[in-house]
Amino acid sequence: MITFIRQHPFIKTPNYKETFFFNEKYDKGLDYYKSQMPEVTDGELIMEKTPPYLNSPPESLPEIFNKDVPNAKLILVLCDPVKRSYSDFIHEKIKPPNLSTVTQYNSFDDYLDVYIDRVKTSLDKNNNITLKNVMSSYKNDYATTLLTTGLYSIHLPRWINTFNSSNLLILNGEKMIEDPGHQAECKISSEYQGFYNQEILFAIHGTAYIVFDHGGMVTTLKRNSTILRIGRKI
Repeated sequence: MITFIRQHPFIKTPNYKETFFFNEKYDKGLDYYKSQMPEVTDGELIMEKTPPYLNSPPESLPEIFNKDVPNAKLILVLCDPVKRSYSDFIHEKIKPPNLSTVTQYNSFDDYLDVYIDRVKTSLDKNNNITLKNVMSSYKNDYATTLLTTGLYSIHLPRWINTFNSSNLLILNGEKMIEDPGHQAECKISSEYQGFYNQEILFAIHGTAYIVFDHGGMVTTLKRNSTILRIGRKI
């Protein structure tokens, strides 16, 4: 999604779009966080993407985020938990062996043979499936999160209790994969008032989406988010 949105002329992203600041680098301080952000002018916005914020400790992460970045608008894309788990496994598998937590498993099925029982036993042992119980594995056994991140009913309440529909937008990840441009136009521009500058025209044209700025620049994107052309409007 961020690949699509960052084509907007008034939205800037860090060089490393996933900063991991609030879940892994918070001790570095807000000045460090700000130093990772691009410079912007009036009317421009900054956007970063760090998916692990959803399920990362501490439990108070949403409150911390809201305190430090009070005017932020959050976009949460939720995918099918099974597909997300498989995707996370592949992502973890291709890491260098010294960084991957699933190196010893030849396939996703091999991983599931071990971790489904491990997660189930852990949850049964704790009797109640609570956020604290699920988060305990984040640092103790990270590979467990490939399954527990999909427990949305456990992770979502702390975010929904901190943010409301005016600053937290939840999107269907399956629809984002099928048609990211339509989701961005219909959901973000309509529900996030002020997210798009009034001088921007964000329109559908056939099988592509076109972004015009007030200076006449045009960016044409396929619905699968591939850039086709960037140039002047004729």
